Amino acid sequence: MSTDVDTIGNGAESANAVARLDRVLRYALPLLLLIFASDLLDGVVRGPQWMWNESRLASAFSLAYGYSLYPGEHALGPVIGTLHAPVGYLVYAGLAFLKDPLAALLAGCAVTVLLYFAPLFWLHMHAGQGTLLTRVYGFLACAAVVVASPGTNYSALNIHVDVTAIAAAVLAAGILATARAPLATGMLACSAVLGVLSVAAKQTMAPVPVALACFMLAAEGPRRFLRFVLLQLVSGVLIGAAVLVAFRPTEDLLFNTYTWAVHLHRPADTSRLLLAGLYAERVTLAAVVPVLVVLLAGVLFAGAGSVRARLNANRWLVFLFAAMLQVPVALRAWTTPGADVNHLGVVTLFVTLAATTGLIMEQPIPVLVQRALLLGIIIASLSFPWQLARGLAELPNTPAEVAFRYERQHRGRVYFPLNPLAVLLAEGKLTHYDVALFDRERGGYPVSPALLASGMPPHYQLIAWPPNDDPPPSVALARVLQSMQPVREPGLEGWHVFGPAGGAAR
Repeated sequence: MSTDVDTIGNGAESANAVARLDRVLRYALPLLLLIFASDLLDGVVRGPQWMWNESRLASAFSLAYGYSLYPGEHALGPVIGTLHAPVGYLVYAGLAFLKDPLAALLAGCAVTVLLYFAPLFWLHMHAGQGTLLTRVYGFLACAAVVVASPGTNYSALNIHVDVTAIAAAVLAAGILATARAPLATGMLACSAVLGVLSVAAKQTMAPVPVALACFMLAAEGPRRFLRFVLLQLVSGVLIGAAVLVAFRPTEDLLFNTYTWAVHLHRPADTSRLLLAGLYAERVTLAAVVPVLVVLLAGVLFAGAGSVRARLNANRWLVFLFAAMLQVPVALRAWTTPGADVNHLGVVTLFVTLAATTGLIMEQPIPVLVQRALLLGIIIASLSFPWQLARGLAELPNTPAEVAFRYERQHRGRVYFPLNPLAVLLAEGKLTHYDVALFDRERGGYPVSPALLASGMPPHYQLIAWPPNDDPPPSVALARVLQSMQPVREPGLEGWHVFGPAGGAAR
């Protein structure tokens, strides 16, 4: 009798502790939402300062201005560096009605934020049967890691084809994670199409459809697996055919998205890069990996039934499947010249989603522990937008805006090798993005004088790039700069401006 009384008492104490923690979580929620919204605003505001955002938006806008997204190996004309599959560019091309680079860059970064976080919100709202407060905190825990991790922050707040690929992948895996087995054919088809679309936006997402198929085989058996793979194959054929028809000639598409890309030589210090990548993701490892250990221990030791039964009871494991298969491709891409931590960020996101969706789905762990782990992820990852006011103050003088204003007043006088969007919007003409020329050179495709001249203003007198950027890296342009000297140019104060040697400095 006393044992029963003790059990009831312990249960009441636990329920009271959960109620008290939930009360704290409700009071803290408005502040956390405000910090999160400010972080996103800070990311959007800082977006126009980064030259890569401008070059990527110029690539997307070039479609609306009648340029080929994929210039051929021997074709003359502007090269702006479109190494990725085309679907992601189409998302940003819809903003080409904007004619001011600052507005376009802000809008592009805002579109990225919306496309990245909307699927995450949908997923957490549909995962499990927990309370709304639990699901909201699951989303906030995931969002806090995304903002804090360099790899995920890169893709979530900047203009990049990553966001389309990641959004499609999250939705594809999310359908398998949140729907009850066996999935209806319509749901399987949606997941299959979205998985293929993620690859059509970025080639390095190829492991995603494979991971989804492997999960279906393990969780629902061979028959459902074969149906899912058939739907994937049909989706791949249809989407692939549409891409080949829309972006012709095929050899130019393949040159840019495959041949050129695979010929980029890997650096010798790959081990150092791998260690640097792990160090960059240390916040995520510290915040999320312990939670995954707890969840996996629950699956292994507290679960019951066959492997298939346990997978169906813990369908959040689909994200762990995706993370594991993505690791080799992410590491290979990360050590490719010109690559960045966004490749590792895909793995980071999948691991984080496994942890946060796993926590808010039904688990054998106590509710109090569930809430505490979610709060722990948020506390470990939460960042504050200290630079927001400074970013807002710097908006009028972003490099794209300065180059845009100058170009409208002095059309064709200056070649801006790092500011293709400014010239495109000011004059309707696309010019080389010099980093793309450098990538061609690194891939073993030298830039001839004829190719270099075909993507520069025909009667330019000066070459200029922003104050805080390094010199344009291409060998072809470096040869041109050797015959020039620094000059001063009104309207480009503080910029690196070069004019003809022997000419009067201005």
